[in-house]
Amino acid sequence: MGDRPLFSPARRPGGEHFKNTLSRAHARRAFKKLFTLFDAIREMARLRSTASWRKIRCMCSVPLPLSEGNVPLPFDEVPLRALPQPTSRRKMLSTAMDLRRPEEAYPAARAMRRTIHAHLGPTNSGKTHAALEALRAAKSGVYCGPLRLLAWEIHDQLSSAGVPCELRTGQEVRTPEGGSEHTSCTVEMVSLRRAVEVGVVDEIQMLSHPERGWAWSRAVFGLPAQALHVCGSDDALPLLEALVEACDDALVVHRYERLTPLELASRSLGGDLSKVRPGDSNCDSIAILIGS
Repeated sequence: MGDRPLFSPARRPGGEHFKNTLSRAHARRAFKKLFTLFDAIREMARLRSTASWRKIRCMCSVPLPLSEGNVPLPFDEVPLRALPQPTSRRKMLSTAMDLRRPEEAYPAARAMRRTIHAHLGPTNSGKTHAALEALRAAKSGVYCGPLRLLAWEIHDQLSSAGVPCELRTGQEVRTPEGGSEHTSCTVEMVSLRRAVEVGVVDEIQMLSHPERGWAWSRAVFGLPAQALHVCGSDDALPLLEALVEACDDALVVHRYERLTPLELASRSLGGDLSKVRPGDSNCDSIAILIGS
């Protein structure tokens, strides 16, 4: 072993194996730099989607831009400006990363003292109907629903009642000829630029949803409506009270009871949907299918 040369002819510097080893080392370093760059791009994309980036964008824009109607833009829609000099950058970033008061990210809504009407009760209690009546009678308004089909339904109801209504979902946008002062949309698609007289946010208990709750929080915090009607379950009241208190708005609670009794079936339908009768609940049918 002691007489064995340190490098075989093929492994000596300048040999083919040595050159291949260097090539592989360079490739590993190149890929490492490339993946580091990808990680940085992914982190920037994640940061752009957070409230911190929205606050940074707003703080970097002077003066605060206004939309049509001289309404301040929400932080996530403010055009990006050049960051300040390094001497003030650290303080600015420290302030922007403070997420303890997310309601401050919506200056248009904070500029008005809104009245939040909470229509709370079980299903089939008329709570959403009361909110929609206020929306139909208003000069301008917006409905925010959890599903595209619900947005479609409210759009059709308002249009049939002679109220021009725009439809906005993640799939399509329909604007009536001549424009409209009313909009029916999914909650993720609601615009916070235009001030309205009445806003309706349906299924407010979705505030606590781990994946979609941000959209309901954004609507409650940032929708610039003189009267904001939220509809849903009584379970949402504690969280809703906390949000309204943070916004310094007024909260009016309306409670509802079921208009018709809910009776559980004594036995399963055995998966036979032909046995479903008018007045049966869709949720009950689904529960029966799952149970069977």
